Amino acid sequence: MDERSRGDLALIHQESARASAIIRNLSRFGRQQGSTPAPVDLSDVVSSVIELRQRRLVEQQIVLHRDERATRPAHAVFTELQQVVLNFLINAEQSVRDVADRRIVLRTYDEGERVHLEVEDSGPGVSPENETKLFQPFFTTKPVGEGTGLGLSVSYGIVHSLGGEIGYRRGQLGGALFFFSIPISQRVPAEVASS
Repeated sequence: MDERSRGDLALIHQESARASAIIRNLSRFGRQQGSTPAPVDLSDVVSSVIELRQRRLVEQQIVLHRDERATRPAHAVFTELQQVVLNFLINAEQSVRDVADRRIVLRTYDEGERVHLEVEDSGPGVSPENETKLFQPFFTTKPVGEGTGLGLSVSYGIVHSLGGEIGYRRGQLGGALFFFSIPISQRVPAEVASS
């Protein structure tokens, strides 16, 4: 087989594996799971969301930096955290699309008995008069047809139902920084317990 054909087959194999991972993530995201919190590794949540958005990030020439330092599992529902992180990431993408320096930083870390996640962007940020309205239902700063104003209010409900806190502040990159913190899981994951 010639070199070009081998290259084409390698690309087909790579893209098929990527498509399979996306379908797996979408399936997990769309499944109606029980809402009983269990140990959830934030790194797995982050990976699944990035897999869903990777092509869009590349198309928009957005640089995504992962700074993952969380070592303990959160006490949460995987698909609910996935929904919150996906909402944060999509908002960040939309925020940086019209700026020259398109950067997003996604970080996790532990502090005390809580695990934290932050999504920071290099966009224009939120104007001070809108900061207090961000988590209200149907409030949006996006153009008509681009946002329902429900993403952050739903995220607020999810995080608070898990005993966590969610918020916004101006980030070091000059743009928005959305964050949440939730309690760590006191249960040992099944795969750890059985080893």
